Amino acid sequence: MNEADIKAVKQRDKDYMVGCGDSLWLRVRTTGRKTFIVRRKQAGKTKIITLGDWPTLSLKEASRRAITVKTPGDATMNDLVQQYREAVISRHSRPKQFDSYEAKIQAAIGNIRVSEVGTKRLSELVADSKSTPRAADSLRSHLKAMFAMAIELGWRTDNPAAVIGARVTGYKYEPITRTLSPDEIRQLWLWEGNNAALLRFLLLTGLRISEGQHGRADGDLWRMATTKNGKPHWVYLTPAAREQLAEPFRVSNTAVQAWTRRKQQSSDVAWTPHDLRRTFATLAMDNGVLPHVVEKCLNHALEGMLRVYAHAEMTEERIAAAKVVENAVLKIVKGQP
Repeated sequence: MNEADIKAVKQRDKDYMVGCGDSLWLRVRTTGRKTFIVRRKQAGKTKIITLGDWPTLSLKEASRRAITVKTPGDATMNDLVQQYREAVISRHSRPKQFDSYEAKIQAAIGNIRVSEVGTKRLSELVADSKSTPRAADSLRSHLKAMFAMAIELGWRTDNPAAVIGARVTGYKYEPITRTLSPDEIRQLWLWEGNNAALLRFLLLTGLRISEGQHGRADGDLWRMATTKNGKPHWVYLTPAAREQLAEPFRVSNTAVQAWTRRKQQSSDVAWTPHDLRRTFATLAMDNGVLPHVVEKCLNHALEGMLRVYAHAEMTEERIAAAKVVENAVLKIVKGQP
């Protein structure tokens, strides 16, 4: 059923109800008034919970509320996943990354009641993903957050995922320190085509792929209305960076990454597009740019003592940093010391 179906429902000479799925009903009065209700059976008796009138309350919102009024005995893992997606994942910059975790949870335990899921079953689910430890650890984190939400909803009084440790996933965090060597930078300047131009642009600006693709030139600046952290950002366009903008960067993130891998098939340790961002930061700091300026160039949230600079735009310093990196890169490309 959708909004059009509800609009098409007509009143009769007696009140009646239309099922909307999963205990959600539309009660239609003889006056034409349409009200969403939830019907629950408790101790052999039917309990009716009124949610609100249509169209003030949409079908989508009524369906969401119907889940939240479920009793602990009613709510399934599918219900919890839906709640988690709407309340948490929908706010992420890349919500589609959750799709594979959602599918795995629903396939394994989707129809099991939230109140019946135990630590052993969750641990087995996480261990099944151990072939890719990082993904397994992300699944563990999602499950822990989901059951914290279940406690908030009154569907559980404990969190069975809280005690599942990294030992189960086999994941050990190791910070990535890969940067491009001078030879790799010179090789990048020999590559041709739009993908190569985008990669050079990322090295000269310190941007992510998506920021290079979706930004726009505004005078001497490259502006992005929103970025990974949800905030706007800008970088200065040096002459070398501007040279890379002959054509729009229309290719997808995954296509750029795949193209970059193919170009390095003979390399023992291939670099990724994100390593260009790290190389930008390294070149900047190696050539005297202060750490808090580099962090602002990368649009990172400033932590610790650097928070005193959090609200400073640092326009002149960021422009100077871009010029420093351009100079360092061009010296490498030309083989100058």
